[in-house]
Amino acid sequence: MSRLGEIRGPYVQTCIPDAVRFWLHVWPRGDCWEWRGRKNPDGYGIFSQGKYDWSFAHRFAFSCVKALHWTTRLDHSCNHRWCVRPSHLAVASIQENTLRGDGPTAQNAKRTHCKRGHELQVVPWRREWRYCPTCERKRRQEVRNQEKRAPAKTLNSLGDIFKAKGLI
Repeated sequence: MSRLGEIRGPYVQTCIPDAVRFWLHVWPRGDCWEWRGRKNPDGYGIFSQGKYDWSFAHRFAFSCVKALHWTTRLDHSCNHRWCVRPSHLAVASIQENTLRGDGPTAQNAKRTHCKRGHELQVVPWRREWRYCPTCERKRRQEVRNQEKRAPAKTLNSLGDIFKAKGLI
């Protein structure tokens, strides 16, 4: 048995330097470096640096190459959460990181046409908001038609008024 195999418990973390322990969990996989240590439920690697101190594995790898403030956001350019290769990590804002991904927000931002094929337009006073004027016109017309067809509600007594407002 090797000398490392005989060491047990928290002593392993104190006798082996963090950088050495880190690289024991990294394996090349294609162009990426795969983290084969502990991962959180979202798939990001977790690296323990003592009994209570831990960091994400990709942040530890990046901090070995370049100084990293704790508020700095990193984006995986390869879109693999388990990748710890520093050249695949880039400093990005929350918005840039979200739009580079493949989640629902990014997919919606990339759309240029509505589900019926009409071109989306930007709302002039809110540049992030987009809508389909053709579908919106159609929706408003349907609401107006429903209001015309619906019989007018008559409230006969004070009890009906309270019920209508949900007070009773």
